[in-house]
Amino acid sequence: MFLSKLSKLPIGEMQTQLQQIAKSTFSKMDLVGREEFEVQTSMLMKYRERIVELEERMSELEKSLAKKEK
Repeated sequence: MFLSKLSKLPIGEMQTQLQQIAKSTFSKMDLVGREEFEVQTSMLMKYRERIVELEERMSELEKSLAKKEK
C-alpha cells in the first residue's frame, strides 16, 4: 500500500519521503553519534589500562604479603 503510493511520486519527492522515513526510524532507535562513541571508547581504554595497573599492584602486594607470612 505505502510502496504503491510512493512509486507514483516524482523521484525528488520519493527521495524526500524516504529520507524522512529513515530519519524517523533512526531517531526512534537508541543510537549514538560518532563523537560520543569515540569518547566512550577512549574512556573504556583508560579504564582498562587502570584495571591492569591495579591488578598488577594487587599481585605485587599479595606476593609481598605471602613472603611476610613465611
